[in-house]
Amino acid sequence: PATGLIKFVAVGNNFPLPVVKNMTFIDMSQTSQVLGLMIDSKAKALTLGEIGIVKLAIENISTQPENLQDILMEKIIFRLLDPSISQDTREKLRHQAFIPTIGLKKRQSPDHVIDPESSLAIIFKNESGWFPMPPYSNHNFSSIMREAGLYAKELSPSLLENRIQYISSQGSTDATCLKKGEELL
Repeated sequence: PATGLIKFVAVGNNFPLPVVKNMTFIDMSQTSQVLGLMIDSKAKALTLGEIGIVKLAIENISTQPENLQDILMEKIIFRLLDPSISQDTREKLRHQAFIPTIGLKKRQSPDHVIDPESSLAIIFKNESGWFPMPPYSNHNFSSIMREAGLYAKELSPSLLENRIQYISSQGSTDATCLKKGEELL
């Protein structure tokens, strides 16, 4: 039996649904809507399409298994700039961990990932955990992530503190570290 919150959905068979605790999805496609209408006569009006599923997936992306995160992000990324996706929704995505980074096993949130084409890239160069791995480093993904304002591209107080600690811990004889310090100033 359906338990928890019921969400009526009408998306293609190849459109992935997020796993959400205590939520049951009921198919409202043309050939399957009888069950939904038996559950709720207003089911058609309550039905989520692709954009509705994208919004739901964004809100829950960090709780998805990694392989499902990757599948969902392929759908999310190309709809991210859709006018019906609010800036608040994009901001939620910005703070959820789903991006694999070079040299780190744990996924990072976009606000902790450096845009490889930003002016910040030089002060994080050759360090683990700061730059996205494919597909997030590929042009198609990164250009959309950049335009949506997801990647870190400005020196926030926490990033500034990180750089100060990093540079001061490396010693004054490391040429790469000195170059990063110069760029930071």
